[in-house]
Amino acid sequence: MTSLHHYIEIACAPEQAYQIGLDVEHWPTYFTPCKHTAILHRTDTSMHCAISAEVQGQLLHWESERILDKENLTISFRQSKPSALVDSLQGKWRYYATTLGTLVTLEHHFSIKDKIDGLVDGITTTAEAHAFMTHCIRHNSQHELLELKQLLENNKDHPHTQLFSEKLLIPAATEAIFSYLRHAEEWPNDLDHCQQLHINYDDGYHQELIMTLKINDHTETIRSIRTLAKPYRIYYVQVQPPRLLHKHHGYWQLTPVANGVLVTAMHHITLNVAAVTHYWPSLTLTQARDRIQMTIASNSRATLQTMRQQLITGR
Repeated sequence: MTSLHHYIEIACAPEQAYQIGLDVEHWPTYFTPCKHTAILHRTDTSMHCAISAEVQGQLLHWESERILDKENLTISFRQSKPSALVDSLQGKWRYYATTLGTLVTLEHHFSIKDKIDGLVDGITTTAEAHAFMTHCIRHNSQHELLELKQLLENNKDHPHTQLFSEKLLIPAATEAIFSYLRHAEEWPNDLDHCQQLHINYDDGYHQELIMTLKINDHTETIRSIRTLAKPYRIYYVQVQPPRLLHKHHGYWQLTPVANGVLVTAMHHITLNVAAVTHYWPSLTLTQARDRIQMTIASNSRATLQTMRQQLITGR
């Protein structure tokens, strides 16, 4: 078993740092290595989540069981479905009050599988696997702690990020709505802005989608990873977003109500500032963000309205 420890001191209250540890749904926005998260089950004292993170060009996936101790400000975690090379991994976030604010510590304890050849490209021996995972954990932990510090010490609203949603009440069964959203390969037949869509991978829980979308006067190809959290949510993260975005992730939420199901399309975007400056030199970041939001919101409304029509009329 290998143990790694990392820490950082942050000028904020311990409770503030602890809250970021609980806010797993927004980790892809906070932490650069983190590409996708999904909450599979949650109580006041525990959480079961799926996480994808990238390092050295490899996208690793795992599921984690977390124990939340609000009184002592600790979050313990254990990978219940470890990433490809890992046999076991557990650790803990701790948040201590200091004169400056908070000392955040992050510890990992892990072991490598006995047979690893073919699990990750370029890794053929246990020694290589151990070196790879040690580098992954060190790299991601250091980056996440630094980004946590930046987030909490400079938490003002930024013009290059935006969180928004579109909602529509659909008088149909939850299962039918979930099925329409899941079987996205049919969308090019229904949606003007979706020109092509291929599902490269679907194991009933994770999907990889390649989409060609019409965006104003041009088309862009987008690669998206989705997690199917039946029957009420589908999480997504665009690992290859449009050129003007650095990040785009969110979810479809299905909420049963008296007259049907309230469907929410949630989006969290971060601008690619260099691309925006290049392609739209006359716009401020706020103007560019608002223009991009309008386009995404319009496409979401079209998807919601088309889905409603399809499920009500069958056309």
